Amino acid sequence: MFALKHVGEDGQEHDFHIDEVEPLGFVALRDCLRDGRRSHPTQMHGRLYRDGKPSGERLKLTCSIEFNERVPFYGLVPGGALPPMYLQGTTLVLDRNVVTSLKMADSPKRAEGAAECWLFSFLDSASNTVNPVLGAFEGKDNRTPTLEEFRIEVHDAAQAIQQRLPAVGLVSFSDDALRQQHSWRQSFDKRAKPEAHFLRTVAPFLSNTVATRQLEEVERKILGVANSCGLTRSCVVLAALARLYASPDGTDYGVAQKLLKLTHSYSEEAAYNALADLRQLELLAGSQGFSTPVALLTGDKALALFWCGLGVQSVQVGATRARFNLSPVAELFPRVPAERLAGL
Repeated sequence: MFALKHVGEDGQEHDFHIDEVEPLGFVALRDCLRDGRRSHPTQMHGRLYRDGKPSGERLKLTCSIEFNERVPFYGLVPGGALPPMYLQGTTLVLDRNVVTSLKMADSPKRAEGAAECWLFSFLDSASNTVNPVLGAFEGKDNRTPTLEEFRIEVHDAAQAIQQRLPAVGLVSFSDDALRQQHSWRQSFDKRAKPEAHFLRTVAPFLSNTVATRQLEEVERKILGVANSCGLTRSCVVLAALARLYASPDGTDYGVAQKLLKLTHSYSEEAAYNALADLRQLELLAGSQGFSTPVALLTGDKALALFWCGLGVQSVQVGATRARFNLSPVAELFPRVPAERLAGL
């Protein structure tokens, strides 16, 4: 992946060849985001080399690395999130905000432009492959895109990738393959309808912080609505519970509210946007069953943090669908007593 120079106590120099960087978990990423840090706690694994030969056993290096720019994107991977400079030998899928940044990174009006260009320089590697389809799944008008709209968005994303990241491998699609992808995207709508109804029903309970004495009562209401909508402990139900049990002082980064953006009069468009984001995480979770590593590159910090808190486990990929378990971290529900966490 890359190497660091190491000088031992005896004054001898070694190269520390890094072959693995551990992803940031919920607490580490939350603290970076909440405090606006450029420095990130980092755990790396590799071997010391001297004169081109490995020396000793595989080692673990724990340190804090401060970057030249604030990190505007994160790569979501199994177990957490990585700053994109550590994504090598990966298939990248890009959400809409990253595609927009690819198109506009040179614009002087973009406050993040310099940081985005800096990160894109790391990603532009022949070891990476980019799939341009994901951002087109959401569409641009708060609704499922038509086939023609879908084609145009995939084409535009592919052009932006080729222009900004010329060294990467670009996944291309025939017309038949695009029709299949669009048909698959349409299949999401069957689940989206009850999920949108769920969000719009519980939104009035959750648009403001719930008083401690009312938490269990509102939880019962949320779970009752979920059951009536035919929803199990899915991502959308967990997100609603995370909003219910959020820290009143924002020490949890307000992750669920930033993701769902609940209001008392929650619109269909707002529900569509929230579900489009959550669907990306479900697709990413299913991809963990693939032999090739996949990373979702996103500029949505709340989405990245929620992914780190979900605790995706036991992924099983079938012919037409994937199944996985969720074991969310306690910090996602800071007001839940420890003895009740297992019941959520």
